[in-house]
Amino acid sequence: MKKNISATNRRSGYSLLETLVAIGIASIVITSALSVVVSIYYSQKRLQFTQDFYSEGRYLMERISQMVRNNTIDYDNYFHELGPPIGGTNCDNFAERQNPTGNLLANTEANRKTITYETVFFWNTNNSLDNVQNRNLGGKTPGPPPQDDPCSLAWDSSSAVDTLYLIDARRQLRTAVSFVDTADPGSDPDDIQVRRQLTTDLDDDGRGDVWGPYDADGDGNYEATDGDVNLIWNSTTNTCEIIHDADASGSYGSGEVYPVMGDPGNQDFCEKAHDFVSIVPPAILVNEMTFRPAPDRDPFLAFRIDEAQVHPHVFMYLDIEIDNPNRYGFEIGDAPTVSFQTAVGSRVFGNIRR
Repeated sequence: MKKNISATNRRSGYSLLETLVAIGIASIVITSALSVVVSIYYSQKRLQFTQDFYSEGRYLMERISQMVRNNTIDYDNYFHELGPPIGGTNCDNFAERQNPTGNLLANTEANRKTITYETVFFWNTNNSLDNVQNRNLGGKTPGPPPQDDPCSLAWDSSSAVDTLYLIDARRQLRTAVSFVDTADPGSDPDDIQVRRQLTTDLDDDGRGDVWGPYDADGDGNYEATDGDVNLIWNSTTNTCEIIHDADASGSYGSGEVYPVMGDPGNQDFCEKAHDFVSIVPPAILVNEMTFRPAPDRDPFLAFRIDEAQVHPHVFMYLDIEIDNPNRYGFEIGDAPTVSFQTAVGSRVFGNIRR
C-alpha cells in the first residue's frame, strides 16, 4: 500500500523542463498582452493629445476672431505703419494740395505721420498756399474726370499682412495682433503676440494723439530719450496716465503727464493696456499666421469708391503643429498639423470718426 502511494506522488509532479516551458509560454503571452495594452494606452494618449491640440488651435483662432468682432480695422495705424504702395502709378508722393504743408511730400513713414490718414481725403482746392483742406473728395482726385486716388489706400492689399491693427468704436483702445516670424532655425520659434494701447488727447479736440505703452526701440524699457511712451496707474491720484516726452527734451518734465481718454479713474481699464505679449499655448508651434483685412481704405472717407463700400472684415489663415512631438509620443514627421481659415466681420457699425 505504501509503495503505491509513493509511486502516485512521483507521477503527479512537474519536471524542471515542463516548468521552464510553461514559464516561457506564460512570459510570451503576458508580454504580448502587455504590448497590446501599452500600445492601446499610448494610442489613446496620442489621440487625446491630438484632440487637445486641435482644441487649443481653435481656441487661439477664436480668440483672435473675437478681437476682430469687438473692434474694427484701424486705418490710421495701417496708413502710418505701411501706407499706400509705392511704384508705378501708385502713391510715390503726396500732392501739394493734399496735405497742410503745401509741399510735395514723399511717401515715407515720417511724412505719413505728419499728414495723417484723414487729411489725405481733403484737398486744398482753393489755393495751394492757404493751408486749408477745404473739400472732401471721397477718395477721388480732382477732375476732369476724377480718378481713384492711390494715396487713399491705407496699405497694399495685393498681399497678406503679418500684423492686424484694430481699434474700438470709441477710438480709445488700439489692439495689434502680430505674427513674429523669426526666420532663423536656431532662434526662438515663431510667435503670435498682442499689444493693447490707450490714448490721451493733447490738444482737447476729442481725439487721441499719443498712444501707449509704446516701446519705440524694443529694448523692454521706457525711456524718454528713446521716444517711448509709458502708461502707468498712479496710485496716489488713482488715475491712469500716459507719460510722453512732448517737447523731445529727452526727459519727462511738468506738463508731460496726461490722463488717458475713456475711463482714467478705472484701474481695470488701465490694465487693459500692455506691450506685446504672446498668446500661443505652450504645446503649439506656429508655422504661419497671415491676415487680409478689407476694404483697404476707410469706407466712410472713401465714400466715392465703390470697392470700398463694404463692411470691414478680415480673412485669417493659421498653420500650427505640436511643439516637441517626442514629448507626446509622436515620431518626427508623424506629429499632427492643422490649418485654420476663417473670415470675421467687425460688429462695430457706423463712422467711428464722428
